[in-house]
Amino acid sequence: MTAASWELPDLEPCEELIEDEDEIYFRQVNPKYFDGVEVSAQAFDTSSKDAGKLSGARSSEQTAEGAYNDRIAMGGPTLGTWGVDARDVWAELSRLVDDSSCPPPDERGWPQGHCYLDQRMPDRPHRRQMRINLARVATQKGRLHPPESEG
Repeated sequence: MTAASWELPDLEPCEELIEDEDEIYFRQVNPKYFDGVEVSAQAFDTSSKDAGKLSGARSSEQTAEGAYNDRIAMGGPTLGTWGVDARDVWAELSRLVDDSSCPPPDERGWPQGHCYLDQRMPDRPHRRQMRINLARVATQKGRLHPPESEG
């Protein structure tokens, strides 16, 4: 990873840094964040309830299909699973964190393989550019599930 002019916050004791460069971060894309060709940067944006931790699933603990099915089962809108790997995230001076050992946010618990993309850096322009870049990478890699032919 390249040094940044800021440091991300320390991890909680229940969190684990994902260090495998080949780990894929699966992200569910809301239909309104895909125009039929490109994933929008909004698909990688956080809401106030996320506190800078954008939920996803890690490929060593879940499949693209399983992440999609978990999202459907939890009642969330999704057009499908897209992904970026840890190297893509590191190139953006961020990190992936497994938080599945932490207390879940509600009684439903964590989806299998839950992790987050850390967006708690203080530099807003950097966060915006990171979202644009990750959306571009996800678009280039294509939808992982369901297959494009089912879409």
